[in-house]
Amino acid sequence: MKKKTLQLLVGCLLLTSTIFAQFQVGTQNLDPEDPTRNNRVINLDVYYPATTGGTNAAIAAGEFPVLVFGHGFSMATTEYTIWYETLAAQGYIIALPNTEGGLAPVHEDFALDLSFLIDYFLSENANTTSFFYQSMNGKSAMLGHSMGGGCSWTGAAGNSNVTTMVTLAAAETNGVSAITNAANLSIPTLSIAGTEDCVLMAGGMPIDMYNNLPTSNYHVYLDIIGASHCQFGTASFGSVCTLGELFCSGFMPIADQHEQMLLAANNWLDYYLKDDCAAWSVFENHLTTGSGTLHNYMEKGTAPSPTAMTPMLTQNGNTLTSSTATTYQWYLNGNAIAGASGQSYTATTSGSYTIMITDNNGCTATSDALTVTITGVEDLADDAGFMVFPNPAHEQLNIEAAFDEVAISDIQLIDIYGKVVLEQRLDKGNFVKHQLEIEHLDAGVYFVKLLHQNTVLIRSFVKL
Repeated sequence: MKKKTLQLLVGCLLLTSTIFAQFQVGTQNLDPEDPTRNNRVINLDVYYPATTGGTNAAIAAGEFPVLVFGHGFSMATTEYTIWYETLAAQGYIIALPNTEGGLAPVHEDFALDLSFLIDYFLSENANTTSFFYQSMNGKSAMLGHSMGGGCSWTGAAGNSNVTTMVTLAAAETNGVSAITNAANLSIPTLSIAGTEDCVLMAGGMPIDMYNNLPTSNYHVYLDIIGASHCQFGTASFGSVCTLGELFCSGFMPIADQHEQMLLAANNWLDYYLKDDCAAWSVFENHLTTGSGTLHNYMEKGTAPSPTAMTPMLTQNGNTLTSSTATTYQWYLNGNAIAGASGQSYTATTSGSYTIMITDNNGCTATSDALTVTITGVEDLADDAGFMVFPNPAHEQLNIEAAFDEVAISDIQLIDIYGKVVLEQRLDKGNFVKHQLEIEHLDAGVYFVKLLHQNTVLIRSFVKL
């Protein structure tokens, strides 16, 4: 029963991100050349959000982050279908180089290929003749599995254009050390590994890179319980990767491993590359609720605490207005005001008002407090003779008041949630005698707010 509950939890979290495809997936095969290495040709397959799926399909409108994905030792890029089909459909441009795919790969060259492709695609954004012209948002990540994961540590360490990095069962590399280069990383990293990874048990495991990371940025090591080395992709039986697991067992189902790795990676990328604070909440929730059952994890550095831009409040009389956001919630003296969820709120009580907003990235922020004093509120026997009758009222409400100065009067009816439900402007004068039709209002408590020159008068009444 416990296992089923955890599976349902993962499934529900996954609904927030990875399984809802936003785009069709287009693909191209490219051969850019690196001029700094004697015009080395880097053949690659690139997958991207498209208007229709298929080869050379038109790219979808929008600006997307760039991902460069490094394959494992002797693994073809086609063995990572789960990654490029999922991420491209979620609004990422993902490039997978086909270089160094033989039995004697040069790890340094592969690391430089990954680094070059980050720069190449970002530069294509400003190239008016490029297929990808103005299609990128300027953020990028380096990803990789096994050998490609190890090479990512070196490639990202030498490239200031990389925003973040996600590696999958990263392996130590020859010629250039992934473990050594981890100390040079100045970006947040997510290292995903598997407890049943028998391929890397001899040493040079992902934990070695993680342990060498500086604490100047936030890093997470996520060890999926039951995950194998080859199941971070879709390695076919009899491939070099699966031969390395020939005498191993106890792996979790591949679909479950894919679900968990995508849940963590997709939400991590959505936060760092799309500023999606809601995705960060999903990632953190998965990290903590799945600890010890779905995975083990470690953290290094300070975790982000994403917030929106602090909202600004303006005041016009007793009406308070927030700067624009996606959702709003008003507070009086630290307590949420029921139903006060609009951009503006008319205060009927003196006190300290704040608003908490959510922006279109799911980030929240709270404004500085604004103290409001309701002025001009008098007793029934005050000098203005402000009267609201009958009270309770059913169909009509009479309002009377007398002032020393001649001015235009404004009358507002406000419900208990602060919403203005009726508003009328009266002719200029120093005496108010007006009748409001209130039969259409729901039964309940309302406030009558009378504004005359610099005077604000408020009375409550009950609508039957």
